[in-house]
Amino acid sequence: MRKNGVNREIQPIEGGICAPAGFQAGAVSCGICPEKSKDLAVILAQRRCPCACVYSTSKCTGAPIAVTKKHVKDGYAQAILVNGGIANVFQKDGVRFCEDVCTLMDKYCGVSRDEVVIASTGKIGESLKKEPFEKGLQEMKKALGEGEVYGFGVAEAIASENESPKQVAFSFEIGDFVCKIGAVFKGSMQACPNMATTLAFLTTDVCIAPAMLQKALETEVRETLNMLDIDGVASPNDTVCILASGSAGNCRINALDSDYEKFSHALRLVLFSICKEIAKTETSKPFLCNVQKVKSKQIARKIAKKLAGNTGIRKRIKTNQSPLDSALCIVTELCEEVEINELCVSLRAGKNELVLMEDGKVFPFSKEYATRICAAEEIELCIVLNTGNFNAVAIGCVSR
Repeated sequence: MRKNGVNREIQPIEGGICAPAGFQAGAVSCGICPEKSKDLAVILAQRRCPCACVYSTSKCTGAPIAVTKKHVKDGYAQAILVNGGIANVFQKDGVRFCEDVCTLMDKYCGVSRDEVVIASTGKIGESLKKEPFEKGLQEMKKALGEGEVYGFGVAEAIASENESPKQVAFSFEIGDFVCKIGAVFKGSMQACPNMATTLAFLTTDVCIAPAMLQKALETEVRETLNMLDIDGVASPNDTVCILASGSAGNCRINALDSDYEKFSHALRLVLFSICKEIAKTETSKPFLCNVQKVKSKQIARKIAKKLAGNTGIRKRIKTNQSPLDSALCIVTELCEEVEINELCVSLRAGKNELVLMEDGKVFPFSKEYATRICAAEEIELCIVLNTGNFNAVAIGCVSR
């Protein structure tokens, strides 16, 4: 289906981070974290290519972010190097350590130090040593390959304790060209208020200029990952990075044209799917708060995020009770203009919908029907204010 020239269809595919052409991935166990099967990973492009990053908004960020900002200042990179187990945060000489490790990428993987995006995740407070990195990167060349299994190794390396490895891939069209985006990520903990994924690495084969890639990533992170609220905490190492190999064959995207809109829309859907995967664990499932027809985008975002992060609403959903009272309190607190006679509130799951309020009229609450909706794998609270034209969706989680 097409609307205003934008291809709205995006299909899940196999391949993970290696689904787009032009990339390899690999992971090894090098002793950073003996408890993990993999603790050091590399995502490698065939050549230097456009790169975009968005980082934690924490006032105190980790050394990898400072080094990555310096390396990708010109909008290009060739590799992503990431370790799990121990985070390079509050480490003595952390920046120098990052630069030294990036130099090893030149020695063992043939990638210039200044073309490396570096990231780190794991326990905070323990010290990292250079020797495991050297050992791991010596082995990395043999561990690199194309295919889903290689990307899965990266996902294993960055996954937190008790968190399953996560990667996805999707295809979409720009003109006559089939394009792909792959992603590997973590983030079921420390996932709010901004840069909600602890780490997310994406690849695409779309041919796009660095400035357009950066704009698309910043725009779509604002609408997706920054609208995710799991536990109200932000990590100092949060980073989202995307590399674009340009192998899809499309004309290079150099402006805010229809091809840019197609890519940006596809990127939003991929990031949104990542948010839902982050919210989905053995003990929790995604809870979407969809706020529609509000007077301003800023107010719509505020309402949606506060709804998604409200413990009272989450508890009511979990226990099959009506969240209407709590939802209305949040709406009236944050919205300067509320037309009660225009307000609509409902709970949704798939094709099922339980209307709680319509045009200002409160409907009897059916606990039996609510039980059916709240048992679904994904639940949505929809609020329509009918005071403007702006919408926002926030993603939280409710206990199973």
